[in-house]
Amino acid sequence: SDMLSMPLVIEDLGANDNMPLRMLTSTLRHHTVLAKPMIIYLQHGNPLNYAEVEKQFLDSQRQSERVAVGRLLSHSSNVKHLKYNPVGYILSAVKDQEDEKLQKRKHMIESRIEKMQRISDARVVAD
Repeated sequence: SDMLSMPLVIEDLGANDNMPLRMLTSTLRHHTVLAKPMIIYLQHGNPLNYAEVEKQFLDSQRQSERVAVGRLLSHSSNVKHLKYNPVGYILSAVKDQEDEKLQKRKHMIESRIEKMQRISDARVVAD
């Protein structure tokens, strides 16, 4: 997907949590455009860096606008888009290739049957 993902984490100061990293890695497979995680640090329930995160959010909004413009230009250019190739899902990619082969084979068999039916109809005279 070409959607912008903007992780937002709110954590207590000194928590040493790995939530920003977990959020990035879990969305990386599905979203190719990632913004830096926005982390609000709390101390006794009060945000310490609210202004900084607000600036990061506004910057991410501008980045999101650029991504949207790029997506619209890409879709309007009549370019055939590449098929989604999931990184890390090798078995799924192999299965997709096998499914494509099966579809081609099915289409080829159906074409042969139609061709043989036309030949048969042309050669067999009804009583």
